[in-house]
Amino acid sequence: MKIDKICFRCKSYTESIFHALWKCSLVKDIWILCGFSHFIDQNWKYDIIGFLWRMYNLLSPKEFQLFIIISWQVWAARNNHFHKNSCPSPERVVDDAIKWLDDFISVTDSKPKNGTNRSADTRWKPPDRGNFLINVDAATNIRSGTRGLSVIIRNSVGEAGLTGFTVAFDCISIVNALNNGNMNYGEYGITLDEILNLFSSSSFEGLLFMPRGANRATHNIARFAILSNESHT
Repeated sequence: MKIDKICFRCKSYTESIFHALWKCSLVKDIWILCGFSHFIDQNWKYDIIGFLWRMYNLLSPKEFQLFIIISWQVWAARNNHFHKNSCPSPERVVDDAIKWLDDFISVTDSKPKNGTNRSADTRWKPPDRGNFLINVDAATNIRSGTRGLSVIIRNSVGEAGLTGFTVAFDCISIVNALNNGNMNYGEYGITLDEILNLFSSSSFEGLLFMPRGANRATHNIARFAILSNESHT
């Protein structure tokens, strides 16, 4: 029996593990969407263990966890495509991976309090009294080329306004880059530098990583914005 070694999705290259998970043109949108594409060396010619070790050293522990889970979801999507001719969208693959990781963290990191188990990672945390917290998020529909952006500004009791403020979002790699002044992000470096200039106001208190579970309201609004052609306040 002759086995076709060419990738059945892109039909252009031999399907190795590296190709199936990280290089195939059908998965590149997934890695762009989750923000890891600039870490993946498309010309990698060594073993998979070496590649994973490189990613482990480049990413934070939580980023590496998400990278591994998305890789697993990419493999599951590949198998569904092959066996069931069903191909989930890049947004679905990334969202499922993030939800899986959030659920895993909520179970493993939760501690009993007043008879219940709650994870601090999945609850919105108000800012200090007198300050405001700006939650931001964005969503992208790769197929239509549309993007949605959402911003929620609240004080310590959830009221809208703006004086001293902290900005929070759920991309830990960007938060770390901005907080640490590490702009070695290739094509994204200039954009990150411009973001810091926008935060030069004396009222700006800092940047904060807030997991998707605690930033869900902003995320849902961003997803809604993709479907809307108008701005909403």
